Amino acid sequence: MSALLKLLKNPKNILILALAVLVILIGLLSLWQRVSLKVKDNTITEQKASIAGLNVTNRDLAAQIADYKTQTIRQKALTAAQQAVENTTAYYKAEISKIKSQCVLGAEDEKIIDDVTLYFNNGVFSRGGDSKASGQILSTTGKADAYNPRWTIRQIVDNYIIVIDYALKMEKTIQCYGGAP
Repeated sequence: MSALLKLLKNPKNILILALAVLVILIGLLSLWQRVSLKVKDNTITEQKASIAGLNVTNRDLAAQIADYKTQTIRQKALTAAQQAVENTTAYYKAEISKIKSQCVLGAEDEKIIDDVTLYFNNGVFSRGGDSKASGQILSTTGKADAYNPRWTIRQIVDNYIIVIDYALKMEKTIQCYGGAP
């Protein structure tokens, strides 16, 4: 401690010590200012970029929401149209179930009906273009026996109802999504 007092009594030493403290303070102030400005510049730049990105995202999401609203309206209209088709089809199916006729068609008529039925079951209608849907939509005559007689009028009408129902649903779907009926 006494050595420090001796140093402080000399005015040159006090001046050197004051200059050293001043240089250290100026250096620290300069470093603090550089770091502060750099952080502010980076933060502001990053925030501007982030805000611009979020604005683009908001616009995209707003467009998506508008599209979802439009699709929801279309889907509700389609559902209502499909329900109307279902109701009409159910009515006619109930009417068909009242047919008791045992009238059967000839072999040539059956062949024509079977050809149309196979075309419908194996054609573009049953597969919907590229989809892999399979299975029988319309019933065929098969072999005539005690359990499966030749084509009856009721089988023909049942198949026509299936075809009409299918075509009406497809037409309503196309209309709903803005295509030509």
